[in-house]
Amino acid sequence: MKIRLVTDEKIAETSSKGNQEKWYDQASNCWYKLDQFEYEALAETVISAFLEQSSIETDTPFTFVRYQMERLQVHGRERTGCSSKNFLRPLLNYYPQRDRGVIAERVEVCILTRQKKL
Repeated sequence: MKIRLVTDEKIAETSSKGNQEKWYDQASNCWYKLDQFEYEALAETVISAFLEQSSIETDTPFTFVRYQMERLQVHGRERTGCSSKNFLRPLLNYYPQRDRGVIAERVEVCILTRQKKL
């Protein structure tokens, strides 16, 4: 699959390791991460495929993000990266049902506002 990121508006310039740009696309409800060292997307995709074969989500309270490899058109070049569905929604399960809508809206507004500022 080939994705074209037309805005080039970054949501985060780096990850916790300092090596991946990230974007949230509201239309597709997906996150996109760009490889910096040409292996991050592969590693995340392989690990998520590995975890899908495990029983981690049924045997423990843990969940994980499912990634897939992508070719992304970013900064005028085709690059390797990965994508995932928006992982923020499942986190809302930790909050009372009555609060989830408000929290989701506020988080998404903060993310989109931050994305426009970068």
